[in-house]
Amino acid sequence: MENNLYRRSRSSSGAVLGVILVIAGIIFLASQYLPFDLAQLGWPMFVIVAGVALLAVGVSSRSLAGLAVPGSIVTVTGLILAVQNTYGLWATWSYAWALVFPGAVGLGITLMGLTQGNRVAVHRGSRMALVGVALCAIFGIFFEGVLKVGKLDLGPITTVVLPLLVIAVGVAFLVRAAFSRPNA
Repeated sequence: MENNLYRRSRSSSGAVLGVILVIAGIIFLASQYLPFDLAQLGWPMFVIVAGVALLAVGVSSRSLAGLAVPGSIVTVTGLILAVQNTYGLWATWSYAWALVFPGAVGLGITLMGLTQGNRVAVHRGSRMALVGVALCAIFGIFFEGVLKVGKLDLGPITTVVLPLLVIAVGVAFLVRAAFSRPNA
């Protein structure tokens, strides 16, 4: 029975890899006839394709589910690079790193847990991914709104919403401190 599972796992992984190679070949062939330089404009796609390949192999087999973690890291990094390359937003690395770690790592752990049927991994990975998104948002507002490191204009978010949010968090800490009982 174990030998049969191993054969099915190898077969499905081989099929996924075959599809990925066919798609990559079509892209390479098409790039020869496109009116623009795909390597110059679309180079992040090569990173994304490699990440998707790892993801596809990782989620197609329980025994290779661990590949979902590096697959999600490479894919998310490629997506970030695609946005940065398209819009010239290279300064966003000052906060976009949080989408890679812990964000993409958490996404990979979630996908691995789903593939293996591990609810604990799904829960922990989901929380980790959400922390990554939250950190990116917080640091993004700080770096773009307060320090103005890039080209993004956040408008009233930094002039009104951010100060009010800081005040609200401060008040919440004060209220919590006032009403908490010291341990005796």
